[in-house]
Amino acid sequence: MGTNSSIARRLPGRDARHATHRARGVGRGIVVVVVIAAVAAGAAVAVVKLRASHNQRPATVTSTTLPASVTTAVAPWTLRAPIASEVVLTLTAPAPGASAGTMLEVFGGSTTGNQPASGIFTLDVSTGTLVHVANLTTVLAEATGAFVGGQAVIFGGATPTPIATVQAPPSSAGATRSSTVATATVLGSLPQPRAGASATTVGTTTYIVGGADGTTPDPDVLATTDGKSFSVVSALPVPVVDPAVAAVGTKLFVFGGQALSGADAGQPVTTVQMVDPAKHRARVVGRMPSGLEGAAAVTLGGRVFVLGGDTSGASPSSVTSAAGASGSSASAAQTSGTIWAFDSSHNRLVTAGTLQTPVARAGVAVVGSTAWIVGGSASGRPSAVVQSVTLSPTHAG
Repeated sequence: MGTNSSIARRLPGRDARHATHRARGVGRGIVVVVVIAAVAAGAAVAVVKLRASHNQRPATVTSTTLPASVTTAVAPWTLRAPIASEVVLTLTAPAPGASAGTMLEVFGGSTTGNQPASGIFTLDVSTGTLVHVANLTTVLAEATGAFVGGQAVIFGGATPTPIATVQAPPSSAGATRSSTVATATVLGSLPQPRAGASATTVGTTTYIVGGADGTTPDPDVLATTDGKSFSVVSALPVPVVDPAVAAVGTKLFVFGGQALSGADAGQPVTTVQMVDPAKHRARVVGRMPSGLEGAAAVTLGGRVFVLGGDTSGASPSSVTSAAGASGSSASAAQTSGTIWAFDSSHNRLVTAGTLQTPVARAGVAVVGSTAWIVGGSASGRPSAVVQSVTLSPTHAG
């Protein structure tokens, strides 16, 4: 992809280097427990070296640095249709009869044939029940979303042309099951069209990070408290599309993403960027072992985990490769199943486990101590698999 490559060209189908394959030997209901703990005397210690940027010293990470334990599983059911690049949020007003803490809401996404969809669905992760409750104002993929003032809000996205629309589902969507499907309400507009962004909320402020207008990456980090007005709090030193973003305290951390310009145009980047909205500053604080785009970042028990994504150099033990299936070369990007734990005190990553099915660009929402990974894609083909990542009780405090 050259410097003029656009999100519109990448949506709804990305190039053939991304073909979906279920991980061999993975069956529904399989559960794997991964423990990061103190290494017994004499045991080998896995080390990951992060290349430091600017005046930072190289950081060495061992498995003894950040004790954590996660459990990964595949749901015993699948979605009715594959989906990727959708927005998934925890539903605050579940449908009547639904179990508490089991409901998600799914907005748009790229589905069968890589076509963007307009539906808003509730998903009960305890049963796999999917209910069509409303529609977005248009077909939409590559949007981002968050709760703003207690209301679900969807920012931008691509139709496949990137748009600036900010919208919210009808207030009744998800709370009741009706034969009438309502349409989302337009709340306002972003300063300019933006797709491939990520959103995270700190207190009452939601931040929009990354993305592009189709040909030009947008470095501005936007802040909003109402979904209608936006202010620029900083600019990313490395503008990217499809980054993973999480908050630690009042700071935002931006993991990887795809560059649309410069020497790395069309490729996932290795940078870990930190945004300090209070000081209106952003800088590169570290680098990952390999470039990563389309990953998801979640917070479980106060710890940040980075899940999956497409990488330029993933380990064969934790990736699904398109090589051979699509005729792509061995150097083509691969879809990673790696789960990383992030130590913000030292800006370093620890390998914390492996997803049951490697995916990128999945919708992810956290319910309690569990992150639900809905669909996603490998090699550009959407998946119908739903996975969970749970922080083990012994480390949930």
